[in-house]
Amino acid sequence: KEMKQMVKELHKNGIAVILDVVINHVSNYDYHPLKYIDKSIYFKLNEDGSYKSQCCGNLLDTDNAKVREYIISSLKHWMINYHIDGFRFDQCYLLSSETATFIEKELKAINPNVYLYGEAWNERESEFSKLGWGSFNAYFRDVMRGDLHDTNIKGFLFGEYRPGENIDDIKSLLSGTTSGKTKTYSLSEHAVNFLEVHDDYCFSDFLRLSTGVNDKNDIILDKTNHILLSSKLSKMNKLGAFILFTSQGVPLIHQGQEWGHSQIIQKTDIIDLDVYKMDPNPYNKDNETNWVNWNELKQNEDLVRFYKKLIKIRKENASLRNKDYAIVEFIEFQNRYFLGYKIDETMIAFINGDNKNHFTPTLPNGSWELLISTDKTVNDIIYEGELILEPTSGILLRKI
Repeated sequence: KEMKQMVKELHKNGIAVILDVVINHVSNYDYHPLKYIDKSIYFKLNEDGSYKSQCCGNLLDTDNAKVREYIISSLKHWMINYHIDGFRFDQCYLLSSETATFIEKELKAINPNVYLYGEAWNERESEFSKLGWGSFNAYFRDVMRGDLHDTNIKGFLFGEYRPGENIDDIKSLLSGTTSGKTKTYSLSEHAVNFLEVHDDYCFSDFLRLSTGVNDKNDIILDKTNHILLSSKLSKMNKLGAFILFTSQGVPLIHQGQEWGHSQIIQKTDIIDLDVYKMDPNPYNKDNETNWVNWNELKQNEDLVRFYKKLIKIRKENASLRNKDYAIVEFIEFQNRYFLGYKIDETMIAFINGDNKNHFTPTLPNGSWELLISTDKTVNDIIYEGELILEPTSGILLRKI
């Protein structure tokens, strides 16, 4: 009853509800009923009868007709009885295209606008997009931040590119990864863009480590002081958010990202040798490591206001959400970290990923009002002719 009431109230306030589901494995499989009913039907097994492993060591055989029936009955139950608007599928890359197609067909018969997306890792994003599914766009994260595990290999926000990448990768991101150098998605609405998500170091912790502000073995006892962002980290946070919200695709904001939060391993009854260190992957901690502490947002209120403003601007301007980037006009410069892009005839953005040099782009004819800038907090600014863009910054203008 409480769950149904919650969904109802969220809908009243214009908020859709997406349920995170795991249909590729079960937890504690040694005690799971499916094992005792008939493990040869429900699970993928090795020749010796042991469970096939992929992280969890108990893969469900989702291509089996009985398993599919079990899965689809569960998903329909949530849609029909709880009015759930869609599903985020854990490790959906483990599903065959046949099973993914079956799920999409069955659920769209109930709600043609159902949200379907998940973790289509192992380069299966394009395949799932063709089937009508969205997926996490890890390409966005990695081009912007750098290598996921090697903090020495840095991305655009550091004024660098990973090996083999260049300004064309930024252009692909801005297109929703639907065109240009990297064409992954059939529709930009399938690209779930993010700077951080539930796995691995959160965005600001990654920046803290990659800039040398912190070491991975640092013991953090004063979290409140720890999360206070320096000017440099604040600029990187804002430019990352600016590009996230001016790119086609679906911007995902993870909990606390908007105030530069940190994931610090908290002390519990379970012995952990890494307690009070920044957590590289806190998926398994239902404690203060992951819980949201709203008091923390006071430490970086300027960043919170910046996110609020970006959200408002994106909601008010459809071109930021649904633009055919096959006809977008990019403005390139000699410096490979400078880029301009016309979002439509009345809106233009400039970004500067260079962390040392400013640049002075020439604006198209006319007068341009400031919508948002990573550097300036006031709005009543009109530009004509040229503007100066500081290192690690972005600006969005609208023609008057």
